[in-house]
Amino acid sequence: MLALLGVAKYTIDLQHERAVAKAAEAEARQRRAQADDLIGFMVGDLRKKLEPVGRLDVLDSAATKALEYARSLDPSALDTAELVRASKALNQLGDVRTGQGHLPDALRAFSRSLELTSDAVRRSPLDNDAQFALGQSEFGVGNSLRMLGNLPEALKHMSAYMNIGELLAKRDPANMPYQLERAYGHSAVASILEVQGDLKRALEHLHVTVDIKRALAVTAPNDADRQSDYAGTLDRVGFDLQRLGQLNEGRQNFEGELAIFTNLAARDPQQMIWRTHLASSHSYMGGIVELMGDEVTALAQRRAELALEEELHKHDPANADWTRNLAMTYMRIGDLQRRGGDPRAALASIASAEELVRSVLLIDARRTSWQRDFAVVETARARAQLAAGNARGALAAADEAVRRLEPMMDRGSIRYIADARLVRGDALAANGRGADARAAWETARAAIEPLARTSTDPQLLDVWCRTLIRLNEDSRAKRLLDRLMAIGCRPLDCSM
Repeated sequence: MLALLGVAKYTIDLQHERAVAKAAEAEARQRRAQADDLIGFMVGDLRKKLEPVGRLDVLDSAATKALEYARSLDPSALDTAELVRASKALNQLGDVRTGQGHLPDALRAFSRSLELTSDAVRRSPLDNDAQFALGQSEFGVGNSLRMLGNLPEALKHMSAYMNIGELLAKRDPANMPYQLERAYGHSAVASILEVQGDLKRALEHLHVTVDIKRALAVTAPNDADRQSDYAGTLDRVGFDLQRLGQLNEGRQNFEGELAIFTNLAARDPQQMIWRTHLASSHSYMGGIVELMGDEVTALAQRRAELALEEELHKHDPANADWTRNLAMTYMRIGDLQRRGGDPRAALASIASAEELVRSVLLIDARRTSWQRDFAVVETARARAQLAAGNARGALAAADEAVRRLEPMMDRGSIRYIADARLVRGDALAANGRGADARAAWETARAAIEPLARTSTDPQLLDVWCRTLIRLNEDSRAKRLLDRLMAIGCRPLDCSM
């Protein structure tokens, strides 16, 4: 009897312990769900309301706390659905940090998300939600690495993202979000190939993207998101065509993009995202008509861009991308003012650009693209100083540009390095140091010629042509200038 009572007590105690454990687990799951929902609201739903009006700074404290919570999660205690939900919150957090210019923090959030979604897919490989979440994490990590300059690793993650999109679209062809993921995946891979200089392969991927997005836009002309998505791909295709020397085709794509974003911005003037895209559209149009020699249209496009970017910067001075874009527009207007014979106005515009870029560098001085931006501004300042007759000031600005650019030997920086060396040679010549000037022009040619020799990019060919002119290699420069003229390019600083 005692033995039976003992067994019964043990069974009852065990059941009680199991019940308590299950209750505790259920409570823990509920608390995690509540925490994930709260994060989703703070850096997801609330972000969607704050981003269009340019107030991501409001989320700064919440984002920090959310990352601390995410680091404390134990994946072994989560089921597949919980892993997916937590990853979404982390991706939203990464998006906020990216928008604020805090890329290391963004990468940490996306990397943590990737750990969770990889675990989810290992457990449930046939779960489409888990695969979709894994794709989002791969993209987040890949995009952060791209912005940090680690292109080989970025391409690996973007390729993984693309493959997941292909898998999901094949599994469920009628699922529109999966078709879009397929489009985005090809676009993401193209973004890396573009930076690496493989424009033809990039365009192959972009044609897949644009075909999908065009079909979606045509079937829903009043859907702003679909129209925006399609327009964004048009500018990508246009820019690649521009660098391949197909200027008229590139301009047609930019005109199509500009028309869409003009319509969207007019439809909803309070939507800052449309205004951001519209500013970018004016930038692309300004750039290509400048290459084609139309300074008047170029300046009009730049001023339209400037008005939008000043408005955006006023809405959210803490938005690093908006600040940077405003700076570079001031610089480009300054360069056009110099070409138009007004060096005083040019120097004033470039000074505004320099001040803004300095403020961005205070956020993250290690960010290569921002250091390069500062050097490009200094290169423009050196030219404006030369136009104003200040040879000493020109040399100081050119020296600063070269100093900042010299450590950057990636493909995307070569044109800027050669251009800075070229203007440094001009400044040395203006200071009466002819031998040093020629040496500087020689280093400019040594930087640009290996890349430009096999390139179709008119901006690269323009810099190469100017180095040849400085070095009195007139016959080679004439052939190159004829080549540029044949594709409709009229390089304004490349006269013989």
